[in-house]
Amino acid sequence: MIVLDTSGWLEVLKEGPRAQTFLQRLEQADHVLVPTVTVYEVYKVARRELSEEAANLAAGRLRRHEIGPCLSTWRSKPPTSVLRTICPWPTP
Repeated sequence: MIVLDTSGWLEVLKEGPRAQTFLQRLEQADHVLVPTVTVYEVYKVARRELSEEAANLAAGRLRRHEIGPCLSTWRSKPPTSVLRTICPWPTP
């Protein structure tokens, strides 16, 4: 499983310099979890900086994966398996 935060999805959406690295990690993952707040943030930024159509397409792409609560909503420490799979910024 992999959890990709808003900055990673925006990097992919805007075709930034690290977009291919994120796409490779997403393709290799057996399961992708998208925090609920990430869908909102990606939509908001895409609509503001690109267009409403781009925002709708981006939100649709995120909804292909499992939408779940962000890590801070767990009442106790998240499972170790989740903590190990959070996607940090990739190093070149």
